[in-house]
Amino acid sequence: MAKLKTRDLILDVALILFNDRGEGQVSCVDLAHEMNISPGNLYYHFKGKEAVVEELYARFHANLSSILDGWQANPSFEKHTILAYFGVVSDVLLEHRFIGLETLQISDRFPSIKSQLRRLLTRLYHQIEEIASHLTSSSTLPLPDKAPELLADNIITILLNIGSSKIIINDNDTATSLEDQIYLLLLPFLSDELTSKDI
Repeated sequence: MAKLKTRDLILDVALILFNDRGEGQVSCVDLAHEMNISPGNLYYHFKGKEAVVEELYARFHANLSSILDGWQANPSFEKHTILAYFGVVSDVLLEHRFIGLETLQISDRFPSIKSQLRRLLTRLYHQIEEIASHLTSSSTLPLPDKAPELLADNIITILLNIGSSKIIINDNDTATSLEDQIYLLLLPFLSDELTSKDI
C-alpha cells in the first residue's frame, strides 16, 4: 500500500477538524498539533490556512461541479434518478459540511473563493428548483403558487446546514441520513408505489 503523502494527510486531517469544530475555530497551530508535526513543517506544504482551505474548496468544487455538469448534460425526472441525484449531492456536501455550515463566513474570510462558491451554489439551487418545479407540477396536492421555490429553499437549507441542529441541541448522534431528510421532503410528490425500499 502506498504511503499517504504529508500534503494529502494535512488536507485529510484539516477536513476532519474543520467539519468537527468549524473552519474558523481551527488554526494552523491546531492542525500541526493534531498531526504531531511542527508548524514549520506544515508551512513547508501550505503557506498558511488560506492555502489549505483553498485546496479543500477546489476538491469540493470539482466534485460538485461534476455532478451538476452530468445533470445538466442529461437531466432526467425519473423518480429514482432524482433520488440518486440527491444522494450524490448529499455525499459531497456531507464530506465538506464545514463549507455549507460556514458559507457566509468562508466567503468573507477567503475572497479568492467567494465568487466561485456563489456561482456553484447558485447552479445547485437552480437545478434543485428545476426538479422541484417538475415534481410539484405533476402533483394533485393543493399547493401554493410558489411551491417549487419553497421546496427548493427547504431542500438546499437542509443540504447546506446538515448537522447544525445537532450542534444546537448538543446531540452527537449523526446517524440521521441526509438522504432520508431529503426523501421525506420529496415523499408527497413521489408515487405511491415508490417506497424507501426502492432507494
